[in-house]
This record gives sequence, structure tokens and C-alpha cells, in this order.
Amino acid sequence: MAEIPSIRLDPKTPGEALNYGVNFADELGTATISSRSVSLVRGSVGIGAAGGAGGVVLARISGGAANERVVLLAEANTSDGMILQCYLRFTIMPPPA
Repeated sequence: MAEIPSIRLDPKTPGEALNYGVNFADELGTATISSRSVSLVRGSVGIGAAGGAGGVVLARISGGAANERVVLLAEANTSDGMILQCYLRFTIMPPPA
């Protein structure tokens, strides 16, 4: 089984709600995404329902604790039976003083 790729995203503060995601367009070929999900691997953030269009999988991320390192798993099930996965990694920064 192949290793799951990982991307580092911009940090956020606990009070922000941001859309984070990944674009799987290069891996799709002629397939389309039939379902999308984003799940929590490590951390304490809130995750909104996964969405996106084309090859994109994204979710609205909120909350978290200052200095926390968060890992999410974005997944896309494709019309040809593939499951595409990518870890999304980012840090929760302390709110501005």
C-alpha cells in the first residue's frame, strides 16, 4: 500500500473558521469524485461537512487550542473505485495579543 501524502497548510487561531482542503485533480484522470470526507486524526478542532467541486475536497475548520498541531485526513472516493487520501497538517497559533 502506498504511503499517504501530506501537505502543510497555513496556521489558524482558535477563533478563526477557515476552509482547508486539497485538490486531487492530478490523480483523477477521467474519474470523478463520488464522495468526499475530512476526518480528525489529531487535535481538537471542529470540522464542518466536507464539500468541494471538481477534484477539490475541503471542509470548514474551527476552534482548536493554542499551539496545538492538528492533522486531518481528506479522502475522496472516485467513480472508478479509487480512494484518494491526503493528510492536512497545520498549527493553531495563539490569538493576537
